[in-house]
Amino acid sequence: YLISHYFIPEAKIEQNEDKKDYLDWAKRGLLTICPGNEIDYSMVVAWYVNLYRQHGIRLYKICLDRWGASYLQKDLEDYGFDIERVNFEKHNVSNPMKTMEADLRSKLLNYNNHEITRWCLLNTGIKVDSTGLIMPVKMQPNKRIDGTAAAIMAYYGYNKYRTEYLQALR
Repeated sequence: YLISHYFIPEAKIEQNEDKKDYLDWAKRGLLTICPGNEIDYSMVVAWYVNLYRQHGIRLYKICLDRWGASYLQKDLEDYGFDIERVNFEKHNVSNPMKTMEADLRSKLLNYNNHEITRWCLLNTGIKVDSTGLIMPVKMQPNKRIDGTAAAIMAYYGYNKYRTEYLQALR
């Protein structure tokens, strides 16, 4: 199961290069609009904390893209979350991406038909290198694939910590 929520700076809504109705998505609870020009990480942390407080969902580990994750990592760690920063590059994401693709094709990954996640998945292409390693790429420059990248990071963490996680469940 994949539980998704998105955050966007208010300034990006005004630019709206991808012609999506962010205000409607916000009204329906699919994303949070952060005031100003950048994501307010305290709002992201509040969403994670809310997963536990309202739904009893305790996260085992959060894998974040190493690029730009410093502030978010510190805030999440202050709340007791276990964080791993990961380089989002082909050696780290190829296998998780292949597993996620197989799970999607087999209908084993339930993303609750989340409209933004579906849009991100449809915007994602695959770049294959000469050794068979793959990376996600945007199908068009103005399309977003953030949701796909986040799901791949979740798969990375699950694959890496699966045994440890399953033992913790017992």
